[in-house]
Amino acid sequence: MGPVRRLPLSIAAAAAALLACAVQGALPAASQAALKFEKCQKAPLGECATLKVPIDRAGSLPGQIPLYIERARAERRGSTGAVVALAGGPGEAAAALTRDFARALEPALKRRDLIVFDQRGTGRSGALSCNALERAPNPFRADKAVERCAAKIGPRRAFYTTRDSVADIEAIRAELGVEKITLFGVSYGTKVALAYAQAFPNRVERLVLDSVLDVDGPDPLYLESFQAIPRVLSNLCGSGACEGITTDPNGDLAALVRQLQSGPLSGPFIKASGRRTTSKVRRSDLFSILLAGDFDPSLRAALPAALRSVQLDDPAPLLRLRRRAFGGFQDDGPPAFSDMLFVDTICEEAPQPWPRTTPFAQRLGLARAAAAGLPDSRFAPFDRDTAVGGSDIIQLCEHWPTGPNAPTLAGSTLPVVPTLILNGEDDLRTPVETAQRVAGRIPGSRVLKAPDTGHSVLAGEATGCATRALDRFFRDSPAVTTCRGGERLFPPTSLAPSALSKVPPKGASGRRGRTLKAVELTIEDLRAELTGQLFAGFGEEDDRLRAGGLRAGRFVFDLGLLETQMTLKGFSYVPGVRLTGALKDFDIERNGRGTIVVSGGAAAEGKLKIRGTRVTGELDGEQVSLGLRKPPALPSQAAAARSAGPIARPPGR
Repeated sequence: MGPVRRLPLSIAAAAAALLACAVQGALPAASQAALKFEKCQKAPLGECATLKVPIDRAGSLPGQIPLYIERARAERRGSTGAVVALAGGPGEAAAALTRDFARALEPALKRRDLIVFDQRGTGRSGALSCNALERAPNPFRADKAVERCAAKIGPRRAFYTTRDSVADIEAIRAELGVEKITLFGVSYGTKVALAYAQAFPNRVERLVLDSVLDVDGPDPLYLESFQAIPRVLSNLCGSGACEGITTDPNGDLAALVRQLQSGPLSGPFIKASGRRTTSKVRRSDLFSILLAGDFDPSLRAALPAALRSVQLDDPAPLLRLRRRAFGGFQDDGPPAFSDMLFVDTICEEAPQPWPRTTPFAQRLGLARAAAAGLPDSRFAPFDRDTAVGGSDIIQLCEHWPTGPNAPTLAGSTLPVVPTLILNGEDDLRTPVETAQRVAGRIPGSRVLKAPDTGHSVLAGEATGCATRALDRFFRDSPAVTTCRGGERLFPPTSLAPSALSKVPPKGASGRRGRTLKAVELTIEDLRAELTGQLFAGFGEEDDRLRAGGLRAGRFVFDLGLLETQMTLKGFSYVPGVRLTGALKDFDIERNGRGTIVVSGGAAAEGKLKIRGTRVTGELDGEQVSLGLRKPPALPSQAAAARSAGPIARPPGR
């Protein structure tokens, strides 16, 4: 996995103009036969069509690609245009997200059709795939798989770039017969939208850019992401939010980075089977955990405590966060993400720190030399080795056989059109600094910075402020440029107790009270783990989630049609306290109901009944009762756990 990054552009104005003319001349005119949309079962909100486009518009390589397109008609008759929605990646199949796009863009769709299409090489538009890469056990050591997959694709690999997607959009616009289109892009989709606006400025009505990646992105060394880390961690712990956890999360991070320079951090990790094993965290893993918080705010909320726990000789919380960060996605039907398309597009476009024809054996050395030429401050709180060794772009593209000429994008300036730019202040993949830079090139653009929000603002922002800004934007009302931050839905979590003796008693005195409090903490940890798994997309394949406990045991969560059930098998969050049993109707907002058996070498043993916020039963032969803390209501984030990931899927692994 890795962040969305930045590619440099070096396009001469004359060459750009020639390219724009060549592309435009190869496209069908609006007066030609229009797309034939039909009602189809696979289009959830309306109609679908297929448009065949050349693989190579210059004609040197024969063949066509069938672009799969969906359309949802405007709410009112007499549509005045179309909104083309562009997903992230590169590699995301947009048509799988039509419902999500329709919800997010509702203010724009009263008099505009929604057009969603799988970009070439994704979903139903000739998805690229290669088992050698997709089954590689370690994407950072997939050099032979990359070579084999590049050879399998052959010369076609030069035609799955942003430039080609821009030309495809213009072909769709012409076939739709509309003079201008509005472009909505998320993450990598913003790069495609900006590139289209540069190439065809007279065809753009409006731009909506969510989590902005500039046309010169992504950067293989992640420099803007490194620069944003101190700001994001400071915001997370602002206003005393980390009181009792840490006084300096950035200091804890820097201390761990220094510690990891001498080797990985090792410690106990409980697998989903409940079996104890040993896991490791390296500097590149630590950076990946930080980036994963862009999509899973519950993971980032747990990071300050996990960093502090390492300083207290308890690595288990951080090792479990690593598992969540690297968990991945599961999908049914046509592949919702093409790893092969990601590698193809990035490696063909990315301005690697080596000339395109450099032999494979020399590339990594040149990357290290490029990093060595930059000051230490550009990588702080990490270092050059993290930037080079943890870069999926460098590691994957090191063995990608690029041609001598980079694919160039047409145009060099952006049109002066109504533009709304949305960016989360907590976003490390596409930091707000990038959004502000893009805004500076579009006079009159509106920039909305969403506090307490990571990647994909419309999917993850909890207050509705971004949706209101979008509505005002399409009504040409005065701009909303500020969202007031409220209480975080996922505030920093407390330190995980390293022993029952460190747990304050609640509901009773002595060991029984400590055990009762440990039960409450364990239930809260279950909800946090469940939330993280939903954000990560686990369970989409078989409606069953599994994970190991922090200290021991495991849980199995069944997403039944009528009722959920959380089954605990010796699940332990506090050392020496294990819970076994089943809780029906348990989820991220409810404690459920059921009976659990408490055991363990440190615990007051017995049996407890849980009914919502009440716990009753017997521990060490005595009756006990406890009022649990009420779970927080997460109306927006509960939905985002199912939709934010797909709309702004992290590129690659």
